[in-house]
Amino acid sequence: SIQSEITSIQLAQESFASNDLAQESLSVEYYDQKIFELEEVPKGNAILLSLNGLLLSEGIDYQLDSKDVNIDTSFCITVDDSLIVSYLK
Repeated sequence: SIQSEITSIQLAQESFASNDLAQESLSVEYYDQKIFELEEVPKGNAILLSLNGLLLSEGIDYQLDSKDVNIDTSFCITVDDSLIVSYLK
């Protein structure tokens, strides 16, 4: 049921100490920027990345290489865009 899924998600969130979860707003420094550097290497080399609120897919929309996030060339990133990344550290 939906309620049990919500409870499972809440329990999973509570199981992580707040210092284990990182969330960064990636700064777009110039028009059509493709490479962004994270503050730390994500645990398990996995992130959640959103562009203007839309969740992007690793391997399709971006590639992750250690601390570097490489955005697919089909995206034209501007300084007005919002890139938010979340990951376990």
